[in-house]
Amino acid sequence: MMQTFTAPLFITMGKKKPKNYWLNTNNYRNWHPIVNNNIKKAFKASLDISHLQPASAPISLHYRFYYPDLSKRDIGNSLAIIDKFTADALTAAEILIDDNYTVVTTVTGEFGGIDKENPRCEVTIYSRKENNDSNPS
Repeated sequence: MMQTFTAPLFITMGKKKPKNYWLNTNNYRNWHPIVNNNIKKAFKASLDISHLQPASAPISLHYRFYYPDLSKRDIGNSLAIIDKFTADALTAAEILIDDNYTVVTTVTGEFGGIDKENPRCEVTIYSRKENNDSNPS
């Protein structure tokens, strides 16, 4: 079974001066723990995962990044944080029973293109037990 949803590349927070918090390891390591927690909560709230069905282990998560411009970005930096926040959100929503290596056995990411109007990360969950042919790994 294959299921897809969209995740943001950044979270906008702040009442007086809204700021975009780009989700990547370079920024993550510098965030105050309270800011980090607030970003993670906002990320989870931004996901539309209500249509997803619980996924049977083992599963693969595939991320396709659509950036807003031609700036050269390190996909691995984005992948690390977005995967962490996504796996935690899927576990909290009981789509995944856990996010450890016995459940999520493969994580992949790729550049999908430039989309100035709608920068995003498209996330695909592959239930590998049911159909190994649709798995990107």
